[in-house]
Amino acid sequence: MRRWSAILCGVILLLAGVVPSFGQVRSEVVELSFASSGAELVVSGARRGDSGVDLLERTSGSLSAVHSAPFPFSAVAVVVRGKFPADLDFGLQVRFAGLEAGGGEWVRLALDEDGSRREAGLLAYGLVLLPGALGRGIECRMDFRAGATAGLLASLSLQFIDATSGPSDGELLLALETPAKNTGLAVTALPKPQLISRGEWGAQAPKNSPSYCDPTTHVGLHHSASIGLGDSTQEECASHVRSIQSYHMNSLGWNDVGYNYLVCSNGMIFEGRGGGDNVRGAHDGYNCDSMGVVSMGYHHAPYDEEPTSALLNSLVDLFAWKASQNGIDPFGQDVYRNFSAVMDNIYGHRNVKETACPGDLLYPWLGWIRDQVDQKLGGVGGGTGNLVGLILDAQDESRISGALCSLSPGSETYLTGSDGLYRFSDLEAGQTYTVTVTHADYQSDSKSKAITEGIDNWNSLWLDRHATATASIR
Repeated sequence: MRRWSAILCGVILLLAGVVPSFGQVRSEVVELSFASSGAELVVSGARRGDSGVDLLERTSGSLSAVHSAPFPFSAVAVVVRGKFPADLDFGLQVRFAGLEAGGGEWVRLALDEDGSRREAGLLAYGLVLLPGALGRGIECRMDFRAGATAGLLASLSLQFIDATSGPSDGELLLALETPAKNTGLAVTALPKPQLISRGEWGAQAPKNSPSYCDPTTHVGLHHSASIGLGDSTQEECASHVRSIQSYHMNSLGWNDVGYNYLVCSNGMIFEGRGGGDNVRGAHDGYNCDSMGVVSMGYHHAPYDEEPTSALLNSLVDLFAWKASQNGIDPFGQDVYRNFSAVMDNIYGHRNVKETACPGDLLYPWLGWIRDQVDQKLGGVGGGTGNLVGLILDAQDESRISGALCSLSPGSETYLTGSDGLYRFSDLEAGQTYTVTVTHADYQSDSKSKAITEGIDNWNSLWLDRHATATASIR
């Protein structure tokens, strides 16, 4: 009978260093060797050779390690290298020390199938995010079950990332109010959704020049398999994007972030791989002629994050824009070039690779997404757009609940909840609307926006408390 063995890796990180300046991501990959020459690991119950720890038939044992990191971290990525036969199973868990509530709980890591290459001896476990905190310590625990075929644990790599330096919520919201560049489009094409550009979220430069595979004929949907984001602010979304790029470039060795576009749970869209609309990404192993779009989250067991309506609507806007640009039939099929077979024009990662991506909770939405894209292309409900925004405190940029938003022309009103968000839907395209906001604790103010058809038009307001002189509209 097979036995589960525990590998305990106690990794204690010391706080040191300085938070990086704006736009910089601090990253360091620490590789803990399992070979006999590695002094950082203590092994018991298993044979430690020149190449690592041998996992012989029904091997049991434990490993432990202590290591200091040069700086506090906001995310960590884990990569295991070795030889992994099909009948070798093991699970990896981490927990963090010195954080606020919940930091001491074990977090079970799931395999990042996009980044893993089992046949090449690399298992990637993606990102664990620490929103609102910096890591003071991490403990790793690996449980393995050895089968009838010998395996090998060669090393455990930990990439520590500090991606906290970046634009504020307010700066990101202002960036959303600038129309996206809609290059190379036919006059009849739908507008490109408002998004955060690479320069605005603080992207690193690619290692090498980008490559292209015109024209784009397909759109592929993914989830990032990142753990720990949950409901997030604009700042946390941008930090998550910077962390994904650093993980792709430093742990996986890719040229740049793999996805063409990244979408946060709050609906915010981020430009991904550098090089423009039709740059070749690295997202499903084939890539050529496919625009890779990722939902930033984990929509599968064991985390089961439900896709939000804001996320789904942004996916529809993004897919419809690309479909209108290149004449892509959302219900059609075409030859996917490097896949060398016919594939749905809008597909999920699992359609072209043995993977759970984009997760059991997001994949079933593909039919609805195709239908909504088709409606946008066909002009159903055409000639309208939405007006959305956040109501924020001008001093600390906290979100204001209970703010009454009144729309003019018209008589619609919207009362903000704890998220500070308002939304007016199906407004006439080309018409300028004014939102006036009142709240008992703040000075009233208003702001106007002309509606672009087919997208969310962002129009956020910052209010001063009654004690200040003038309301601040940015």
